[in-house]
Amino acid sequence: MMKPLELDRITSSGCHPVFLLYPLRRPDLQLRDDILFSTSYYIGLNVNAVLYGVELVLYFQTMGLLFRDGRAKMTTSDQFFACFSTALLSLVTLTTHISIEAIFGREMWIVFSKNPRGPAVYSEENASIWYQTWGTASGVVLNWLTDGLMAGSNALYANLT
Repeated sequence: MMKPLELDRITSSGCHPVFLLYPLRRPDLQLRDDILFSTSYYIGLNVNAVLYGVELVLYFQTMGLLFRDGRAKMTTSDQFFACFSTALLSLVTLTTHISIEAIFGREMWIVFSKNPRGPAVYSEENASIWYQTWGTASGVVLNWLTDGLMAGSNALYANLT
């Protein structure tokens, strides 16, 4: 148990008492780990942004082909694939750089940059924040939709042969 005098000395120095539960690592190791984590996260965000750009190009090319002859001449399968592709794009937008990871990176690096334990600890402690959970859930739904499309097309193909 900490003596009241020690607690007063620590809180008057600007350190929040909660941080006493998690002692700081050696400063040189913490700095190296924080730089490695931040760089990896930043590279991941940029790769994710490039892949999202590829997704957008593919989506608009697909929509251009589907709507080429006008909406009146679209078959039922064309209408299904247009709606399905739009649903997939909206779910990808929720789970990618634009909405979830960019917000979390902003929180980690800008809003709570003064956290003395570094961005890696902030990320670990807040990995289950509501918008991260929402992004993970949309990724699961995205996976279910693509698996369902694959299973449905396999069943259709099996009935045709």
